[in-house]
Amino acid sequence: WDESQLHWEPDTPWDIEQNYFKSYAFCRYTHAPLEAFKSIVLERSLAPQDIKCVNVSTYSRAATLSNQNYHNSLSAKFSIPYAIASWCYFKKSDQSIFSEQCLADEHVKNLARKVHVEHDEQMDINYPKAMPAKVDIYLESGEVFTTQLDAAEGGPDSRFTKEKIIRKFVGLTEKYLTKDQIDIIIQFVFTLDKQNDAGILRELLRKKEPVTK
Repeated sequence: WDESQLHWEPDTPWDIEQNYFKSYAFCRYTHAPLEAFKSIVLERSLAPQDIKCVNVSTYSRAATLSNQNYHNSLSAKFSIPYAIASWCYFKKSDQSIFSEQCLADEHVKNLARKVHVEHDEQMDINYPKAMPAKVDIYLESGEVFTTQLDAAEGGPDSRFTKEKIIRKFVGLTEKYLTKDQIDIIIQFVFTLDKQNDAGILRELLRKKEPVTK
């Protein structure tokens, strides 16, 4: 290791400051297509049966997530077609969407087969600063609606609010930790710069008693 090769400018941001929080329990590359799709569906009050097909254009890495025939939870987590189709029917994209019942749903499977993902070389230009996607929704009526996003929510350019981060943490842990534990952890994390030992967090995250509901 040659320390003479290290060079850091004082104003250079830490990598952790450029990281992101995930809104959905899918691979990050699915997020921009999903958010673009959601924005059209919600704005136009579209129902699944209104949709003839969906075309997604995106950068090269995201374009690999084109599997229409997912066969288990892992393949579904890396499938833009499943992310879009499952949200369209269930209106959620959390960890519950990978249950056997959801994965086997024939309505979702049929819609996923209508979601086509293609690579657009122009969208590679600013990657990874920009992780864009363009979504075209073709309706049975003949209408077409299009929108494009350069980045999904939760990244450096579209940060979560403190309240949304807390809601996400609570939603992921409330089955495993007590409310008191959750409150203490939240307080600890948001005052981390004032703590003497960050290792304490490991102990705080240990389940100490059963949580029943």
